[in-house]
Amino acid sequence: SDNGSIGSAATAAGRLTTNAATLSANAFGTAGSVFINDTNAGVVTVNASSANATGGTFNLLVNGDINTNASGTISGDFVVLTSTTGGFDLDDVVTGTTSVSLTANDSILNSAIPGITTQSLSLTSTAGSIGTSALSRFTTNVANLSANATVGGVFINNTAIGGVTINAASGAGTTFDLLATNSISNTLAGTITAPVVILESGTGGFSL
Repeated sequence: SDNGSIGSAATAAGRLTTNAATLSANAFGTAGSVFINDTNAGVVTVNASSANATGGTFNLLVNGDINTNASGTISGDFVVLTSTTGGFDLDDVVTGTTSVSLTANDSILNSAIPGITTQSLSLTSTAGSIGTSALSRFTTNVANLSANATVGGVFINNTAIGGVTINAASGAGTTFDLLATNSISNTLAGTITAPVVILESGTGGFSL
């Protein structure tokens, strides 16, 4: 949409309903937003898509997996991706001016660097992991972070120059492993709970 939005709200009635294996959606208008429910049961590949970077929300709800290829950037002021039964495999950058939220049943993976770029990032996997190991981390460039993997592990590499703050309750069913280029801190609400917790700061320190 050149001047408006695609869908109107993050509700059943407000979303544009699609059943597509490949999707690209862009709302270029002032505060233009995207609200889509894709009912495809398999993988939904998202090509370059965006909402307005000032006030626009990109909100995609799918049944299966969300994948992006090397040209599948997703951006907006607020970016919300939700998979009810699948996971994410993101091969390009996701950028949220204010925030990004990724919620999935299965694992949340990416291969692009810097991966997710935003001021505030929320990651939730109910039955999988975030990243797969210390050798295959989920990459981020964020100032504020919360990450929860109810069953699996959390393995994140955060490259933000200004450091990263855990700003909400975070945890893992197995290992919570956060590697940061700079400092790591947390707020009173930013507790970290897991059987094994590993925090690594490259050039900064800790304020916990």
